[in-house]
Amino acid sequence: MAEFYDEEKAGRLHPDEKDVNVDVGSAQGSTELVDEKPVQSGGILDTLCGWEAILDRKLGIESQAIRRKLPEEKVPQKWHNQAVMALLWSGGIMNLSCMTTGFLGPTWGLTLGQSIVITIFGTLLGASVAGWCATLGPGTGLRSMSITRYSFGWYPTKLIAVLNIISQAGWSAVGCITGGLALAAVSDGKVSSALGCVIIALCSSVINFCGLKAILYYEKYAWLVFFIVFMIMYGMAAPHAVNVSGTELHGKNLAGNVLSLLAVVYGSSCSWATIAADYYVHYPINTSKVKVFTLCTLGITIPTCIGMVLGCCVGSAMTVNQDWSNTYNDDGLGYLIQKML
Repeated sequence: MAEFYDEEKAGRLHPDEKDVNVDVGSAQGSTELVDEKPVQSGGILDTLCGWEAILDRKLGIESQAIRRKLPEEKVPQKWHNQAVMALLWSGGIMNLSCMTTGFLGPTWGLTLGQSIVITIFGTLLGASVAGWCATLGPGTGLRSMSITRYSFGWYPTKLIAVLNIISQAGWSAVGCITGGLALAAVSDGKVSSALGCVIIALCSSVINFCGLKAILYYEKYAWLVFFIVFMIMYGMAAPHAVNVSGTELHGKNLAGNVLSLLAVVYGSSCSWATIAADYYVHYPINTSKVKVFTLCTLGITIPTCIGMVLGCCVGSAMTVNQDWSNTYNDDGLGYLIQKML
């Protein structure tokens, strides 16, 4: 009886197991589509899967999951679709959680100038890591977590997956909390911050059922709204910003706070590397890596800097504007923005 050895799992496979890629469409018990009608070949579940496939195709919902996007399945993209390489990040980055990260510099005793320089440098450094990871998408046709499967092996990639879950869950929590605080302020307290967090979480979860096509279409235009709002906030906050620090930092204290802020800003931008390749798998395999790297890096850097530098300005203003500081400490971010505007 033949035995097979699985190098990744460091063990022998059962004789009945096969370490091969199975074509789902030809596997036993699958559902074939004939004239867009599901043909049952394995029971009610297969029939439902067939109808689901038809619905996904009609609505343009991506249903490939982690399967590789083959070169023949890709089509050349027009210039306005290629612009999405950069624009898709703006809608997800230019938000209140990004702005509040900018508060850290003035809070840690750094001046406005120091905070802005560190923010720009750290963001560009972290975004370049995500930009490099994004270049793997068109060439491999694989999502980021699938790439780690082949880069690290069967078991090590499970650790990468856990770290990815922690990272995404953490930033999702930050987004829900800041959004909930904003809803509480907009409703004049009629909606509690806790309920606001739940509303934000539920509404943002809807997009999970729409697929990548809907996300790309949404992000192509959504950034305009955030950009206009942030420019208004710049106009209200800039006159109050000051390039002074509430505390004098020297030597190790200054170096420690500078490195701490640099690490936070770098980590914020670098964390997009875990999903960067996902948005570029549908681009042709011969897409320029330089173009992907440049557009992804700048697409992350620019909106991040817009949000965090605004936070630096507001944070520096709170060191001298006691009214703003009290509002933020007592009522939260939402009421601070309400007072600013």
